[in-house]
Amino acid sequence: MKHNILSCGLAMALLALTACENDTDPRYEVGTYKESAQFLSPDSGTEYILKDGTAGNTFEVYSWSPTDYGIDIGRQYTIQMDLYDNDFESPVKLVTTTATQARFTVEEINNATVKLAGIESEDDITAVHLKMRIVTSPYGGEEGVTPIGGFPTVNSDILELRVTPFAPPAPEYPSAVYMIGSDFGGWNWDDSSVAEMIPVNGKPAQFWCVRYFNANSGFKWNTKKGWGGDFSSLGDDVNLGKDGDGNSIVSEDGMYMIFMDFDANRITCEPAKIYGMGDCFGNWDEGANPCANVGNKVSFTTNGSGELRLYAGSEFSSSAWWTREFIFFDGVISYRGNGGDQDRLVVDAGKKVTLDFNSGTATIE
Repeated sequence: MKHNILSCGLAMALLALTACENDTDPRYEVGTYKESAQFLSPDSGTEYILKDGTAGNTFEVYSWSPTDYGIDIGRQYTIQMDLYDNDFESPVKLVTTTATQARFTVEEINNATVKLAGIESEDDITAVHLKMRIVTSPYGGEEGVTPIGGFPTVNSDILELRVTPFAPPAPEYPSAVYMIGSDFGGWNWDDSSVAEMIPVNGKPAQFWCVRYFNANSGFKWNTKKGWGGDFSSLGDDVNLGKDGDGNSIVSEDGMYMIFMDFDANRITCEPAKIYGMGDCFGNWDEGANPCANVGNKVSFTTNGSGELRLYAGSEFSSSAWWTREFIFFDGVISYRGNGGDQDRLVVDAGKKVTLDFNSGTATIE
């Protein structure tokens, strides 16, 4: 049966109890648990055709019976969706709740479907074969482990469905991102030391910058030079802490690379890795010529004469080196950003180059 999703959807329930042995913890007299194990409605194989313009409407309301561990403990439920031929190794998690009911909108199901199927435009639209399940874990536990008394997670039976989504609108990305903090403008947006993040060439969702950071000194970002809309996280931070005011911090002084990806909802922090390339190094091999982080600066010495090119490395970027390229002219660092090839710079052999990213300057001696 096909359903055109235009308004509030159906209610569906899952209910089945299966006894399983669990005698791993002698503290509990009851050694069995029962599991909610089967979706009952709608029948597997149901097809949905999602319509643009109904994103906020209810897709379905799901309800289920509590998983019974044989003892009065809390339960946490996660509803997962994956492609039918996959094994829930990297599913979309639709919701995690301690309730026994969840409601989804057309937009939420559409977003999950296009993400799993890799749909980017109208040309990619097709019916997608999907499956869903509920994973139960003891309250406060983590999925896939047994944190409370040896009780396991419980997987429901699988609901099969087919969804024809609509193409998501083209994402909107900021044209600029700025970083402010105690060490970057002294929390004054008009200060010249507020850091401007550099666009990754050809990647509108990504920005980067290299700076020297003092430990436990707060900083955050905004898409304008001003307050309102400022943020210290995109949802997934890597190697960043938080101070008492919610600002981002690093735990140790050092030169760091900040890499921001709005598609991945992620801000990462890693030790800065600056590389040289060109005739003045005697090769054009990516990653072959690392520069040294010395105090709050970066330096290197040329071993030949000729063209010099520089770029910032990042383990969180899969794009080519030149998308994070920069050079310097008349003592000022110049970033490629979304521009074309920069003017060429020729350096003699035996020259020591020092880069100060905080001040945006470079010296040759």
